[in-house]
Amino acid sequence: MARGHASLQAFALPNSEWAARGFGVKSNGELRTAATMLTVPNAQLADIEAAMEEAPQGWRKAGPPDPAGGPPIPLLGREAVEISVKYASYLERQAKEVARMESHQGAPIPPGTDFASIPCLSREEVDKLTAAQPATLADAATISGITPNALRYVLAHVGGRKGAAAGRRAQGKEAAARGAEGKDADA
Repeated sequence: MARGHASLQAFALPNSEWAARGFGVKSNGELRTAATMLTVPNAQLADIEAAMEEAPQGWRKAGPPDPAGGPPIPLLGREAVEISVKYASYLERQAKEVARMESHQGAPIPPGTDFASIPCLSREEVDKLTAAQPATLADAATISGITPNALRYVLAHVGGRKGAAAGRRAQGKEAAARGAEGKDADA
């Protein structure tokens, strides 16, 4: 797989050449790697490989990975290379979301939380959360039928309530301070 990724990164053509080959990009001078082109809608690895074989000027510095004429993408693992390149941004985003949720596992859920007031939770999720009254987000995650999306909504609701409560406390302190200042001025 590493050789396949390296080949896709090592080959680049201007958009005008990619467009002339039927890829859906603007015909300008921007240089795009084969890896970047694989993320373009409807791009197929076979078409990109054909461009790699027909346009030797696209190979940067080191040239093709197999100067003896082997395929630029090894036959073994081709599908895995194509999938990992095409979906890299989605997989990266999903990994960040998983890490974010893991970092918030200990987030407390206040007792008596009104789960019915959380938009987008299904009736089943509301019923299960209300019955279980989980103390933390991790506890909520262990309830059968609670989806990752439901956990995100609960986290947003709990985080929003904390933020709103903190804002109300700050406003109350400011009002109290103003009231104390007024009393000092009257004295």
